[in-house]
Amino acid sequence: MTDTKSTTDRITLTDLTESSRGVFNPGHWLQVMRAPAASLKQLVGTGPVFPLLILFGLNAADELDRTAFGILLPNVRDAFGMSNT
Repeated sequence: MTDTKSTTDRITLTDLTESSRGVFNPGHWLQVMRAPAASLKQLVGTGPVFPLLILFGLNAADELDRTAFGILLPNVRDAFGMSNT
């Protein structure tokens, strides 16, 4: 039997470039760094920005809490004379 796999189901460089056009754009990153408020307004459109910032802050606090707990857990365990067994 011969392998009759079509070449149309392969991802070409052009397809990859077109699909990642808005994701990887260093020029856009520079524009965001110059005017963060304008880029945030463009992101949310006519919607409110405040709830988005609140959600970002809550998520950041949650991630910092998890990380700090993981880092400090061995010290807390040793301070109370506990073990994993």
